This record gives sequence, C-alpha cells and structure tokens, in this order.
Amino acid sequence: MDRIYIGSNGRAAAINTQTGEIIWEVKFKNSSKEVSIVEKENFLFVGCQGKFYCLNKQDGQTIWVNELKGWGYENIGIAMEGISVQYQTKIIDRS
Repeated sequence: MDRIYIGSNGRAAAINTQTGEIIWEVKFKNSSKEVSIVEKENFLFVGCQGKFYCLNKQDGQTIWVNELKGWGYENIGIAMEGISVQYQTKIIDRS
C-alpha cells in the first residue's frame, strides 16, 4: 500500500496516497504543537512537544518514548543522514 506520513497539531498519521484516506492516526497526549517526522526502515521517529517517539510505521503503535527530561517542552528538530526536519516547516534534503 502506498502511504505518506504527516504530522500536525499533536498528531501523526499515515495517509493512503491513492485514496487520501487515513490508514492510522496517533494523538500525542497533552499536545497541540508541531510534529516533526522522519521515516527510516520500519520506523517513524517523531518529535512533539519535548518528547521523542519511535512508532511502528505499519500501524502507528508506539515502540518507545524518550521524554528528554530537562530539555523543555518545545519543538524537536530531527536529523538523519541526508535529511533534516526542523519543526516540520523546514526540510533540507542533501542527497
């Protein structure tokens, strides 16, 4: 199934690229903030309101959460080889 992953307003979702239907959706507790998402292999790495999540990209289930204690509660930028996501408004692809 073709999908694309989106994040906004404290939520992450998988969207079917053929139909536009939501396949799965996750609402992060106590959050109405921006969501940064990076996909790698079978995982989605998600930053939202001071927490860093690893989700199963097939069903959206949380695999682990790092609360980043002492880092505050703001947006999280994520970088992996070839891509950087900063608060979901700035994407840099250096491939």
